[in-house]
Amino acid sequence: MSLIHEALEKARKSTSNVEAKKVKEKKTQRVRPILFLMVFIILTWAVTMAVLLKTGSDIEKGRFVGKRMTLSTSDASEDSTYNALIVDSLRSNREDVRDTSTWFDSARFFESFNGALSSGNTELLRDLTLNNLNLLSSADFQKVLKIFMTLDDYKVVKEISAKADKSGKLNANLLLELAKYFEMKDQIASAYYYRRSYFAGNADPILLAKAGSLYDKEGLRDSAVKYYRIYLNLADTGELFFNIKRRLDYLANRER
Repeated sequence: MSLIHEALEKARKSTSNVEAKKVKEKKTQRVRPILFLMVFIILTWAVTMAVLLKTGSDIEKGRFVGKRMTLSTSDASEDSTYNALIVDSLRSNREDVRDTSTWFDSARFFESFNGALSSGNTELLRDLTLNNLNLLSSADFQKVLKIFMTLDDYKVVKEISAKADKSGKLNANLLLELAKYFEMKDQIASAYYYRRSYFAGNADPILLAKAGSLYDKEGLRDSAVKYYRIYLNLADTGELFFNIKRRLDYLANRER
């Protein structure tokens, strides 16, 4: 009996092992396609990313090479040729090249501008200044105007200062320098810059007295009276004060 029992136990265990093995095989068969699919997806993703990265790298290289070629071509040209191109373009009457900031970048502009300053190329400096008002600061205009004032180029000083003033690029001190420069050349312009300097921040009433005096010399009585009166309302009493007052009284009596 015991032998039969042992044989049955062995047969049962054997059957259990076979069934367990079959169950394991079935599970393996189910999992295997999923694993293959996951491996396929991962490989596809890796290949796609590699292609995209290579394409992006080629594009960047193309841009870089293009940029280098552009710079090399630009740098290879002679400075004199480049400057002549700028001058010729700036003198064109076409609207699309009048403001040179629309056709070459500000860095290249300042390279040319500073080169013109240091080399003393006044023709290029004038053209660059007049055609790029928005790119220049008050300090830049001060440098340019001092050069032309030193050269005593009255026409260019008047031309640049008028445009710079209209663009709001002249500070109080530069306006005062211009007033002094024009005093012996153009008294009306000088009077204008004296009063502009005062209202721009040089709060010295004497500037208004100077403006009035210059208008007075030019026979512009109404303007002279106007600025004499403003001066008297702001200034302290003194020799100049009483001289201006006497002159104002004389002009006022003439009015009558």
